[in-house]
Amino acid sequence: MISCKFVAAAETIIRDGETNSISIINVLENVNSPSYPILLPKLSVLWILKRTENDPEIFDAEIIFKIGEHELNRFPLGINFQGSIHTRNIAALNGYVITEPGILTIELKMVEVVLSTYSIDLLILNEPEINVANA
Repeated sequence: MISCKFVAAAETIIRDGETNSISIINVLENVNSPSYPILLPKLSVLWILKRTENDPEIFDAEIIFKIGEHELNRFPLGINFQGSIHTRNIAALNGYVITEPGILTIELKMVEVVLSTYSIDLLILNEPEINVANA
């Protein structure tokens, strides 16, 4: 059975080509905005997956973005373990629009099995207060 060992969403996720190390920059736990819709200039997601010897080495998956039960987007993602029992996959989106506050969930799904879910709280900031000084 294929399983997810780790998932994270961040502004930027980098894989060093020389050392194969992963760097996660500006983890997205929540997003604060005074109003919606908003634009996230960068959104990256990292999955570390594990398979057993009996699982396929290559398979198709989907990344599903939702707020509540409302599905926003669905993207295909090809998974290739390349002969190993572990693999790391990074999906990077440039210019992702979030339409409303709530909880953004990012699911990785293979056929009808959800392998992972990552949640980001989409919060509304209070209206900014303006202090006026009389001179």
